[in-house]
Amino acid sequence: MTAPARMSSASRDPRVAEMPEYRIQAAIVEHLRATIGNRKLHASPNGAHHNDKQGAKLRWTGTLNGWPDLEVLSPGGRVHFIEVKTLTGRLQPAQVEMRDWCEANDVPWALVRSLDEALASAKAWGLL
Repeated sequence: MTAPARMSSASRDPRVAEMPEYRIQAAIVEHLRATIGNRKLHASPNGAHHNDKQGAKLRWTGTLNGWPDLEVLSPGGRVHFIEVKTLTGRLQPAQVEMRDWCEANDVPWALVRSLDEALASAKAWGLL
């Protein structure tokens, strides 16, 4: 149930190619929070830099490597995952494992590299 990964015209814009991942994610969050209605959007801080002690505490208390950057929760319990990368960003092995698990278990998951791609995924999932 992964949304098709299409390259939008904005994604080919060289200014967007230089945009850090956190800026792409912030644009997605701002737009989705304003448009997804009675749904909840959550960002998982898994990609944040932690020292060894903080990382160990996070793993001990349930943080999973490879967990997607964003989750959209819909009434009735449906969850949709969004992994945000730059144009040149690559999935880590744990992220590939998470994507594959989601696909095998009919859990919507999308890799997006721009706001346009995130909106296309949300539209394909019926969230917009």
